[in-house]
Amino acid sequence: MPRVRLPGARTTVALAGLFMLSVSAASAASIDCTKIGSAYDHLFADANTRVQTILGQFKALPGGATEQDKDAIRKRFCAVGGELVGFYKFVQALGNDCTSQGANMDQLMKVVNEQLGLAQQGVAEACGK
Repeated sequence: MPRVRLPGARTTVALAGLFMLSVSAASAASIDCTKIGSAYDHLFADANTRVQTILGQFKALPGGATEQDKDAIRKRFCAVGGELVGFYKFVQALGNDCTSQGANMDQLMKVVNEQLGLAQQGVAEACGK
């Protein structure tokens, strides 16, 4: 069976970042700062569900699992973790833009910055990045 090679975590993060930047640039004039805290909830929920699924797959590995099996799961985790970091950075950028326009984004930015730090730490520890 031929093995399909998926893009690496860095490629996935870079593509997600470019996509988010293009979406951000296209809609920057129409940002509704009051909705940023909930507008992207579905993205975070989907990514968090995928992280939980991947962690479940890792926990379900048999004791004699090969390094190749473990590495495949780690790579999926790194890709989804990279997406989460990208999502948090995207919302952080939107929040910073709203702040510069005078909106009070303190509470949202506190949560986003904390979660971004945790996501970056998790990716760094698991993925060495």
